[in-house]
Amino acid sequence: MKYSPQQLPKMLAQYPILVILLLVCFPSSESTAQLEAGIMAGGSVYGGDIGPDTPRDYVRQMKFSYGVFARYRVNPYIALRAHYQDLDLFGEDDLSQNAGRQLRNLHFFADVDELALQVEIHPFGDRWPISPYLIGGIAGYHFNPQAILNGEFVELQPLGTEGQGLPGFDEKYSLTRFALPLGGGLRFNFGNGVFFGLQASARATFFDHLDDVSGANYVDESILAANGPLAVELAYRGDEVPDAEQITAPTNSKRGADADDFYYSVTAQFSYQFGSRGANGLKTRRGKVKCPTF
Repeated sequence: MKYSPQQLPKMLAQYPILVILLLVCFPSSESTAQLEAGIMAGGSVYGGDIGPDTPRDYVRQMKFSYGVFARYRVNPYIALRAHYQDLDLFGEDDLSQNAGRQLRNLHFFADVDELALQVEIHPFGDRWPISPYLIGGIAGYHFNPQAILNGEFVELQPLGTEGQGLPGFDEKYSLTRFALPLGGGLRFNFGNGVFFGLQASARATFFDHLDDVSGANYVDESILAANGPLAVELAYRGDEVPDAEQITAPTNSKRGADADDFYYSVTAQFSYQFGSRGANGLKTRRGKVKCPTF
């Protein structure tokens, strides 16, 4: 079967294994595939309904993140990468300058466990010790938003704070989901197989309950009470604000914004590349990438 240039994107979507083979078999006369293992640590932050207002707030509200990764160098321009990353996320209305958010008075914490498969693209190859790159792929993650009440952590998803699980409302959202990580970085080759990197990455979640808050309307408390008193208490916490004028949820008003949540990370990375040492002191293995024959 012949494909015209206009049909190429559809063909690649239908046959993803072909994309992988094209990447792996991308011509390279300089070096063969090489394997690395590494660690990373840095900061993580979330953007959403209870998130930071300004770029400065994003920096101030960063939490700790760490992980491990394996990297498979296909050729000087392309590498495949897999990682596990643990990210702490946090948001609090009380830190916002928005009066409506301060009155709503919600907050959340979430520990995110992420597994990702990604492709690194190095536009300038690896001819220099410093290489900028772009990275993208797919990730699966597990999270569990919680809030503090009377000094104790309370899991929010089982409560159904927006009526989830009640007749006429959505089912409770899944705590295991997928995201698309996109980002870039700088990679430094110190020789002898030792590498250092700086990477920033954003995750598009296509999901609006990372913080347990969405653009749905507040549910009437008499209806939400069917999910229990904690669902009512943690759906709106304006009654905890001193001298608050609105102590009950404003029924038929939106609880949050109609926009998906994101989360981000900035990490420093150290890795070691397995292989023989070339004459220039850098880890190299000259040869060709072998592709399957049919």
